Amino acid sequence: MLRRHVAWRYLIQKVPYLFLSSLFLPGMVAICILAPQYAFSAQATLTWKAPTANTDGTSLTDLAGYKIYYGTASGNYSQTVDVGNVTSSTVSNLSDGTTYYFAVTAYDASGIGSGYSNEVSKTTPAGQLAGQQYSVLIAKSGTGSGTVTSSAGGINCGSSCTATYNSGSVVTLTATPAGGSTFTGWSGGGCTGTGTCSLSMSGNVTVTASFAVSTVSTYTVTATAGTGGTVSPSGSVAVNRGASKTFTIAPKTGYTVSDVKVDGASVGAVTAYTFTNVTANHKIAATFGVATPSSTIPLPSAPNVFTFPAIVSPVLSTNAAQATPLGVGDVAAGGGTLSLQMALDQFAGPADIYFLIYIPSLDPNNIYQLTSSGTLQPLSKGLAPLHPYVTRPVSESIFGNIPTSTLPHGQYLFAVLVTPPGDHSLTKFYIWVTPASL
Repeated sequence: MLRRHVAWRYLIQKVPYLFLSSLFLPGMVAICILAPQYAFSAQATLTWKAPTANTDGTSLTDLAGYKIYYGTASGNYSQTVDVGNVTSSTVSNLSDGTTYYFAVTAYDASGIGSGYSNEVSKTTPAGQLAGQQYSVLIAKSGTGSGTVTSSAGGINCGSSCTATYNSGSVVTLTATPAGGSTFTGWSGGGCTGTGTCSLSMSGNVTVTASFAVSTVSTYTVTATAGTGGTVSPSGSVAVNRGASKTFTIAPKTGYTVSDVKVDGASVGAVTAYTFTNVTANHKIAATFGVATPSSTIPLPSAPNVFTFPAIVSPVLSTNAAQATPLGVGDVAAGGGTLSLQMALDQFAGPADIYFLIYIPSLDPNNIYQLTSSGTLQPLSKGLAPLHPYVTRPVSESIFGNIPTSTLPHGQYLFAVLVTPPGDHSLTKFYIWVTPASL
């Protein structure tokens, strides 16, 4: 017994140290207030770490329990609760809006107790009696118009501008101006500015939302398109206030519309979208995906040469002999502009695609090829594909809108060459050739 009493003298010194440390070790001592259920129902839950050894290093073997001391003045504890041998306990029936101070002592099997632990405090929330409700009244001012809604429901002004909420609940108000108006700010309830208004319900409150007639005469619709198609018109498009504007979404050959987003929200794979009664800036963005062909062009299995007269635009076909993959623009009809466009359906497997030019009046000894870097290189230096290992349809402009008056006159030959990937032996190929006279 003497040894035990000596151990408890060490424990008396040890417990305050443990609690002092635990205030700076999150999770070892924590105080929280649980939701009230009735008057004077605030609660505080205390948690502590049990000592395991005496200060002399000997094991602590006869710890029997703990007592919680608390009161409304620091160091002056008017209430005591014996909680037994646990390391967490809840003190109930605390008054709302009051600061309480807590300390814990330990005792052994003989009832000998330690000194106080370090003190902790907690202020209980005020005004949260069971069943208490408070009202929110929305007023609107200014020359403009708009609506006010609440995150907790109950308010949707126009139709309803007042609602009641439980004490302690948080209500967030959002103001949305009507067409031709702007929201200019909040007043009342501690809310200011033009963002949302957040209220913590502790009393009845009136909040005013102010709207003004908009002085903006035009707004901007920003239209963008991903690879594989276009949005028209595109870029930053000015639209008069209250007017409407239609945007057309068009996939390129071999692509389909994947999705169209308006102000970040999907409206589906539409090919046109109209903004009506425009009273704010907007965004429209289109994305495209490779179309899954119902049929494909067979890969070359032998040398195949196809010639066709100059045409304005390419004509697609999965029959290689009927495909005309090159268009030369209005020069094909006697016009004065050369515009080279190439288009091919998807092949049954990967293919290398080449673009060739021969202008005998300039260089009768060389055929030139357009390389993937955008330069012209003599064919005598070896084959260099414009697009290697192509696995999708192709539709692109090679050269666009060149006045024929700026080019040497004479006969031009343009050609598209397709081979299996990496096959430079030219034992298997398609070549489509079309002339143009400038």
